[in-house]
Amino acid sequence: MSLGLPSVVTDVGDHALVVGGDDPCGLVVPPASPNALAAAVAKLVEDPRLRDDLGRRARQRYSKFY
Repeated sequence: MSLGLPSVVTDVGDHALVVGGDDPCGLVVPPASPNALAAAVAKLVEDPRLRDDLGRRARQRYSKFY
């Protein structure tokens, strides 16, 4: 997030709260689902506009914490 890159996280602990929400800065996948994880990473690789948008939001969110 500090580098302006979107995260792909599993829905465990507070990961979904940090990355998801009304203004997501990454993608949340179910735990123990390698197919979902691979699909989320592929989605970011294939969609530069989504990747850039989520990355911009990630940097903004990170700046609120540090």
